[in-house]
Amino acid sequence: MKENQRVALTKRLLQEGLFRLLEEKPLEKVKVTELCREAGINRATFYRHYTAPRDVLLDMEAEFDAKLSATYTAADKQDVPRTIEALTTHLHCHRALLKVFLQNNSADEFLLLFTKIFDTCIRGAEGFSYLAEADEESLKLLTAYITGGGYYMLRQWLLEDIQKSPQEIAALVLRLMNYTVADGDSKERPQRL
Repeated sequence: MKENQRVALTKRLLQEGLFRLLEEKPLEKVKVTELCREAGINRATFYRHYTAPRDVLLDMEAEFDAKLSATYTAADKQDVPRTIEALTTHLHCHRALLKVFLQNNSADEFLLLFTKIFDTCIRGAEGFSYLAEADEESLKLLTAYITGGGYYMLRQWLLEDIQKSPQEIAALVLRLMNYTVADGDSKERPQRL
């Protein structure tokens, strides 16, 4: 138990130190010695747990993804607007950390997670004739399109500190989803998924 606490403390100190360094410079410029000094950890201890600073960043990302997944899992998937709003609120609360991930090209897992989330939202949407008739390949492509648009919208919001609330961003994401999923021949545009 004591060993596990020590390992957890060491990893937390390294993550906090790396976060501070990444606010000033890109990951490629961070040296192990510099990270150890920032975290107050000796190099031997660092190498007991990691091989490079990128490994620390990947641990940070995995922890964030687990928390984001928990937020999504706790949400009512039948209420897509509230689910999207819960996610944008979570992202907004952790925007400094997300900026570090995005600026260091460490967001692949984040994108994969969003693909799963948007796929669930799209497949759970009711009242869209196109979805009822779409084959599996079309649904995959539709999900890729919506995920790409939603992801890059969120990315720009976070990286450029665009002054929109999580609720406003959720509404924009929902609008993107609604207009994409709505039947193209129909004059009726749904208000909500």
